[in-house]
This record gives sequence, structure tokens and C-alpha cells, in this order.
Amino acid sequence: MHFNLTDNFTFNDNPPQLAYDRARLALLFDQIAHHARETGGEPKAKRIDTLVKNESLTRLDLNKDDSLLDLGCGMGRILFEVAPVVRWGYGVDISKVSLASARARATEEGHKNLLFGHGAIEAPSLEINIAAAEINKMLLLWSLHHLPDNLKGEALTGLVRKLRKPGRIVIGDLMFFEPPDKHKLLWDRVGYDGGLTDHPSTADFLKRLLMRLGGAVEVFRLHPLAGVIAASWE
Repeated sequence: MHFNLTDNFTFNDNPPQLAYDRARLALLFDQIAHHARETGGEPKAKRIDTLVKNESLTRLDLNKDDSLLDLGCGMGRILFEVAPVVRWGYGVDISKVSLASARARATEEGHKNLLFGHGAIEAPSLEINIAAAEINKMLLLWSLHHLPDNLKGEALTGLVRKLRKPGRIVIGDLMFFEPPDKHKLLWDRVGYDGGLTDHPSTADFLKRLLMRLGGAVEVFRLHPLAGVIAASWE
């Protein structure tokens, strides 16, 4: 299901192109979180969601010595899944409604190694001191595509600087392996809105960017419009 700031909507072939607006996205995801609360949970995952999530977790290779930062954590679904196998899990999201749900669940279920804070990919330290947390694994799952390419570069540069080495960043997301206009019938399957709020990059752009930042990079194509990239620093 798609949402705009006031009601449900569907995408046409030529949606208006909107610049990145963090406040607008926060409001959008607050609405999605409210809807999830009212309907008893997050929407059922599509097959590609599960494939990308599973591949991303495989490439993170988490263990009890890891401190994981989930950027764009939403209601914390991934962090609750991996809480038993990491030392610390930190979730950052722009939606305060989503974070409230995540914190309530963490308290209810007794997850003492999970911490959630308000922030964004390009500004993750608004409530959590990322540098002090000594995070060695970072996950960006279905989140980085909301930033235009220039902001992706700035955000990833900042994240690499904060990453405790040896460390790893995994991106599981919309990314173009082929021209998206060739696959318009698949847009809805991967949640691509045609440019309304989404700014996916090509997989090659992301690979080259991470390599320029010194990472050893692997790319995993799971769909013409989605995949996983894992970058490691020694």
C-alpha cells in the first residue's frame, strides 16, 4: 500500500519529481507507522523484501562481538530478529512514531541490548553517539534510496568515518542493474514510486562510491531493480 501526506495514492507513469525533504519523509513514515498500529502490524513482506533481507543479514555475518547500527530501522523488525546474536543493536529512524513502537516493544520483551534514536542516514547522531558506540556493522535496508546521489555520497562518507574497523556496511535496497523504464511492470513489486520520493542509484554507482571510500566491495543482484552490496574495511 502506498501513502502520501493525506491519503492513499497510486503512481502514474510520470509522477512529479520531488526533491529530498527529510521532514516530508518523516511525516510520510509516521503515517505508515500509524497505519501499521491500527491494522495490527507492518504490511506482509513481499518476496523481494525477504530475499533482500536474508541476503543482507547473510552478508553482515553477525556475531556476539558485533555492535550493529540499523539506519532506517522503522519499528525495529530487523533488530529484534538479530538481538540474540549481537552485543548491541542501535536503530535510527526519521519517524518518531516508528521509534515509539520499537522502544515499547523492546521494553515489553526485555531487550536490554537494543537502543533506538531519532535521526537520519545523513544525520544519524541526533540522539545516539555513533562514534562512542564503536559500531562495526551497519545496515541500510530499503532506506538509502530516499537520498539523491550527492547526499548518498556525503552520508556514506560520514558513516565510513564512524565505522569501527575492521567493519562492514551492507546496503540492501532499490538499485538499478538495468534501466528502470524497461521494468515498469515490476516497480510495485520492489516498492519503487517512479521518482516521487525515491532516488535509487545504479548498482555500479554505489559500488564505485564505496570503493572510492576504501571498501572491498561485493555486489549481489537479486532483481533487475534491487540487490545487496556489502563493503568491508580492514
